[in-house]
Amino acid sequence: MGRHETDIAEDEISRRQAAERELEAVRGELAVQIAARHEVQVHLEQEVAHRDRIIAEGELNAAKLRESEKALRKLFDQSLDSMAILDLETGRFIDVNEEYTRRSGYSREEVIGKRAREIHSFVNPEDNLRYVEELKRAGVIRNMEATFRHKDGSIHCGLISALNLKLRGHLCSV
Repeated sequence: MGRHETDIAEDEISRRQAAERELEAVRGELAVQIAARHEVQVHLEQEVAHRDRIIAEGELNAAKLRESEKALRKLFDQSLDSMAILDLETGRFIDVNEEYTRRSGYSREEVIGKRAREIHSFVNPEDNLRYVEELKRAGVIRNMEATFRHKDGSIHCGLISALNLKLRGHLCSV
């Protein structure tokens, strides 16, 4: 083998060695990237598991809340006392229970969204004013006597007990 062929072989060996070093460097970078990607994947899997737990807890809490609301609704509707929830800022009925509809003769749909004076609940407007003023002053009423008008025009005397509370951001009377 001549000198020229030897030089060519040595150059080829040098190029291959350089390529192998470069390949080894790329393999090292890839190993680092794979390790980093694996770390990110593990973190993401942990995050997904954590979010799944949060979602499951949220769904459980939502189910418990629905059950609680259902129980409170049942207590409200089946109370033997006539009950109404009024928005004190607007004076409008937000809700009434079944006993209220039975006693007054009005359906829920006829009452909700209306003011007491629109359905002429109080026979004496002074009773309505006294009711509102006492709630504003004391925040609670116990056994206030008043005369009420039913849908059919008949009247009856009764006692009102009520208290103020915040519902959905509104000052209300129950």
